[in-house]
Amino acid sequence: FVLTGIVIKTGDILNGRYHVLDVLGEGCFGKVTKCEDIHTEQVVAIKTLKTQESHRHVGSGLRPHFPVPLLPPVHGTG
Repeated sequence: FVLTGIVIKTGDILNGRYHVLDVLGEGCFGKVTKCEDIHTEQVVAIKTLKTQESHRHVGSGLRPHFPVPLLPPVHGTG
């Protein structure tokens, strides 16, 4: 899911369900955090968007909410 306009740090619990493990990346529009679902122990990525006010310097016509395609789960590496 996507959250908007909140500050997230390692150790936080989001929505009473997701334990923030690490920040995977951060950019102009927001950040992606690695989290663990405390009910299922599944590792997930959660995207947090910055507020619309912080986007005003980027240009007109851009909106902070846009569709993000879901990626299939990855099992194993290599």
